[in-house]
Amino acid sequence: MAEIYRAKLVNAPHFNRFLVVKRILPNLAADNEFITMFIDEAKITVELNHPNICQIYELGRLEDAHYIVMEYIPGRDLLGLQNRYRRQKKIMSVSQACFITAQVAQGLDYAHRAVDSEGRALHLIHRDVSPQNVLISFEGLIKLIDFGVAKAASKNSKTQAGVLKGKFGYMSPEQVSGEGEVDHRSDIFALGTVFWELLTGRRLFHADNEFATLELVRECDVRPPSELNRLVPPQIEACVMRALCPDPAYRYQWAGEFARDLWMFLNSCNPPYTQWHLQNWMCTNFAEDLEKEWEKLPIFQQINTIDDVKMYNDRLAAEAEAKMREQMASFIAAPVQQTYDFEGNVVPELTDMTDNTGGSTQVFTPEFDFGAVEDLPGDDTNPAILPAPGAQVQPGMPPRNTAKFDEGDMDFDAPVAETPPPENPLHMSVYQMDALVMPMEPASNRTTIILSTLIILILWGGGGFGAYWYFVLRVPVTVAETSVPVATVSIEVKPNSPGIIATLISQPNNQVVANGIGSKLEFGDLEPGKYVLEVEHPNFETEKRELNLGDGMSTVKIDMLTPKTKTVRMTLNLIPAEAAIYANGELFEGSGAERKLDLDAETEYELEVKAPGYQSFVTSVTLREDTPQSLDVKLEKGVATVQVKSSPPAELWLENNGEWEKVGKTPKTITDLDPTMVYRVEVRAKGYKTWSKEISFDDQFDKSYLAPLNKE
Repeated sequence: MAEIYRAKLVNAPHFNRFLVVKRILPNLAADNEFITMFIDEAKITVELNHPNICQIYELGRLEDAHYIVMEYIPGRDLLGLQNRYRRQKKIMSVSQACFITAQVAQGLDYAHRAVDSEGRALHLIHRDVSPQNVLISFEGLIKLIDFGVAKAASKNSKTQAGVLKGKFGYMSPEQVSGEGEVDHRSDIFALGTVFWELLTGRRLFHADNEFATLELVRECDVRPPSELNRLVPPQIEACVMRALCPDPAYRYQWAGEFARDLWMFLNSCNPPYTQWHLQNWMCTNFAEDLEKEWEKLPIFQQINTIDDVKMYNDRLAAEAEAKMREQMASFIAAPVQQTYDFEGNVVPELTDMTDNTGGSTQVFTPEFDFGAVEDLPGDDTNPAILPAPGAQVQPGMPPRNTAKFDEGDMDFDAPVAETPPPENPLHMSVYQMDALVMPMEPASNRTTIILSTLIILILWGGGGFGAYWYFVLRVPVTVAETSVPVATVSIEVKPNSPGIIATLISQPNNQVVANGIGSKLEFGDLEPGKYVLEVEHPNFETEKRELNLGDGMSTVKIDMLTPKTKTVRMTLNLIPAEAAIYANGELFEGSGAERKLDLDAETEYELEVKAPGYQSFVTSVTLREDTPQSLDVKLEKGVATVQVKSSPPAELWLENNGEWEKVGKTPKTITDLDPTMVYRVEVRAKGYKTWSKEISFDDQFDKSYLAPLNKE
């Protein structure tokens, strides 16, 4: 859809802030309908101002090229974080996933509720909430990008195949079906999909081709994330499943409600997960890439004019071409590596940028002069300084350190040393540098020829919305030296099988300090002391072992002894949708007309379905292994009766909706009552005190009363 450049104003020595310039591709610029839609959407999003939405500063046109100028976010997109965890064979911690999702939900809620200058709702919908469109800065800030651009792109016939390829897995069922109006709740479903993938480390809706993926979205058969990651607590699983309800009426109605529930969980953690923790994780996990960029700063300090940029790019293009040939040769000879999930299946990789642009990514040389773009209004008196070696975090946050926390930890209280101030003069904030531009290397396993003119150095072309991380500034950190624990434990699990998960939990604070997948594992850098080792096996019940680790290597052998009971999924289609399901007296949580129960195979269950005002449905089922079943249950409307007796016989009155009606003389049975209503009856007799009773039915539809009458 667009070429994306990192840029900086020329002839503005005191303006040290980088910007992003996105230029619409020439083939799209020729489409008047697309340009009109793009401009209308961009005009609206220029007005959006929220800390979780990437700020758009300017919408303009230069010659025949339309462009937008937006905020530059030094960091990585969320897909980069997912791929980093994938390479480490780890899953993002629940706290980190909740923190990121809550921030994105806050940005969505702001945009969904946005109004114009006259107070009229704008009805903004992102339509492309996906990992590529969520940026994580090295400061721990979270930004949603391309708000308002996705609508124009999705409606353009020339780019639809390229834009949507690979993004079908983040569409909502109503988008796929095309039935009815798509509203802001579609974005909530997409964010729920992203959240599910963060918690499980797997793709939710992914198949061999687009049509099969669309069918998966349409069916919307979502496994609870705790089945793939036992660290997901029930309250978070409830949030995920609610966001992923196929019927929008049963989802969160506003993204702010989604964020509220996630913040409630985060605030209950001890200590709560904060921006400081995310900043620490980013600087630690991408430290090597950042350090390489600092080594290049002296070169870019010498680039101060447009001619300097041209000379540098000529040299860089020649070097990149030579490097491309070398990398292509090594790429052809490199073996293919696959990642396996917990069950031993090959996991489809979380795609990177070329997979999500239909393979249409290209490199272009700009055909127009961005040097003619006028200076943006404003100044740079208070730029957003990135975390750099020796830099302090923002006020109110704890002193920054860079000790490496384990990504699986729920809590983040490992002791660390303070980061000493740098002695290297190169270790300064990038905003203190005089360089005009800062070129970046391509991401690993990607070859990109960097060509450009004038103030723009990095160019990523061809329809990708979320290509920012290919050229974000990587700021290095100095990792503080900490005391290194000396305990190491080697674990061997029998029988060997794909999908074995081992988790090491420190005692007595009950914190997860390490986890891994495989039958032979080794956990090092541990503090000597007491631990609990939990081993999950796909075919056996979880085994627990108490360990007391000392200095050096400890070896633990675990024999899985208790075979796991097989489960079978049963689908119930309910009328009414709010009915409750009980299996052997245990309530199954859930909502909506379609419920999925995972029951033990070869076990008899008594199922009871009931709802207020309806007659209960009871049946017995025994599920056979590998034989899923479905059951349609339509509850009949209940009819209630009330029988009243008195001594002596007297008049019986019934109050219904505030009106009293004489229904007869006791003894009397009142029939055809609505069990969902609340009634009041009175027994009246001359010379006696009136007897009165309020009646509600709950699950008992037949009520009987004896009214004792006392003389006045």
